[in-house]
Amino acid sequence: MDLKHQITNIFVQIDDFYKEFEAQIKKMKLPALGDSKKRRNRTSLMSDSEIITSMIGFHFGAPKTFKHYYKEIVCGYWKDLFSKSLSYNRFIELQQRSFVVLQNLERI
Repeated sequence: MDLKHQITNIFVQIDDFYKEFEAQIKKMKLPALGDSKKRRNRTSLMSDSEIITSMIGFHFGAPKTFKHYYKEIVCGYWKDLFSKSLSYNRFIELQQRSFVVLQNLERI
């Protein structure tokens, strides 16, 4: 089985898990009291499942750095898998919100 096929399988499993995880979080989320400010909630071009999958994919190879992996592999070699990839800086900003999900993936 080639690496692209493995990444696709991992994405499907993560996406299924993330949808269930997100539904559970929304059930437990309490409304903010006294918070009348409107907050920006822009959606990203890359889904959280794609971000998590690309972070996991880093551990399959032996690239020098994550930056090299992201720019050369995710944005280059896997361009057909991650067609709406972000700039490296934006990816790093957004990956932080995925750490909670990654911690819960370890429990599976």
